[in-house]
Formats: sequence, structure tokens, C-alpha cells
Amino acid sequence: MGKPTTVEELVEFYYDKFKLIYDDAQLLNSPSIELLLEVHAAFDHLSRHWRFGQDLAASVDRAAGHLKRGTFDAFKLIVRDTRDQYDQLMRSNIGAIDNGEFERGLVQL
Repeated sequence: MGKPTTVEELVEFYYDKFKLIYDDAQLLNSPSIELLLEVHAAFDHLSRHWRFGQDLAASVDRAAGHLKRGTFDAFKLIVRDTRDQYDQLMRSNIGAIDNGEFERGLVQL
């Protein structure tokens, strides 16, 4: 799916792409303020069509841009947290687990 151009496509993007990764970022208990601001800005842009009569296509376009940036921000949070967990595991003495097989498998992964 490209950039949403209708409210229906925006809602589809929200549920099928954004919400999935946003929910994962929330599980880390650390959604950034920037991520929350992107969500707020998206719905603010969308509401301007009904509140101020702005063109619907333009409102959807701007909202979609914010949701896409928010999706990327959430993805970065998840990658950063995963890397932090990996670094923490690598500092652990795991050589004794399963006669060293676990550590070799982890390094290969």
C-alpha cells in the first residue's frame, strides 16, 4: 500500500501498519514524546476537514505523513530496545548454558 489518499485507506494504514508497531513500542513502556506528538498531529490534521472545512484529501495526506513518521519512530524504538537487550545478553556469562551451545547459537544469530 502506498500513501493513503482516503479516510478509509488512512484507517486501514492505522490498524494494519501503525497500530501494530505502536502497540509493540508501548510494550517496551517507553513510547517517546515524539511518537505521541505524531499521533496527535495526524488526528489534528484529519479533524481540520470537519472543523475548518479544509480539503479532505489534503488533510488525509498530512495525517498519513504523520502516521508514517510515527511508524518509523516506533520501529526505531523497538530496534534500539532489541539492541540494548542483545548488548545486555552479550555482557552476561552465558558460556555455561548447554555446554556453550547456547552462546554459539546466539552469536551466529
